[in-house]
Amino acid sequence: MGPFEPGNPIKASADGAIAAEQAMSVDGQRYREVSKSDIGAANRRRGFSSSGVRAMYRDWMNQRRLMAIYPLND
Repeated sequence: MGPFEPGNPIKASADGAIAAEQAMSVDGQRYREVSKSDIGAANRRRGFSSSGVRAMYRDWMNQRRLMAIYPLND
């Protein structure tokens, strides 16, 4: 059963907000389901592959470097 199917309710706290951990878990489940079934499958059929862990790490480090030198805005 997926996280958004009937019969799998999201438990809310007393004020109606869901816990951050649960929200992140649901978001992660949704991303995995979509990327595996729709987007990822379509891209693989078209001949594309993922960039890999090294490229993702390199891009993440570059983004962190750029964020450190970019001025803050409020």
